[in-house]
Amino acid sequence: MVISANGLADFLIERWTGRVPPSITSNDWPNENCFTEEAERVRLVVLRVKTAVDDLGVDEVGPRTGIPATEMQSWVDGRRWPTQLELAQLELGLGNRVWTRSPV
Repeated sequence: MVISANGLADFLIERWTGRVPPSITSNDWPNENCFTEEAERVRLVVLRVKTAVDDLGVDEVGPRTGIPATEMQSWVDGRRWPTQLELAQLELGLGNRVWTRSPV
């Protein structure tokens, strides 16, 4: 069996963290729907964050939320999931809900 460098990195990340990175939950993260509902809800959050950064600029969003631009970019790139604390920081800093609005 041959594993590409990206495949090996994804495998190691999963083994170290106990979960897969967002990028492998969709064929084109964050532009296409995810394979699971849980990942899809986070993908929608990431798109809202991306829109806020595009609209306001990273120099505005970072200080408002206390989240470094590099962290937000890692979500958009699909390298890592935002934490619950970061979601709360986003909502407080932006004065807007970013988490899902759909019923459970």
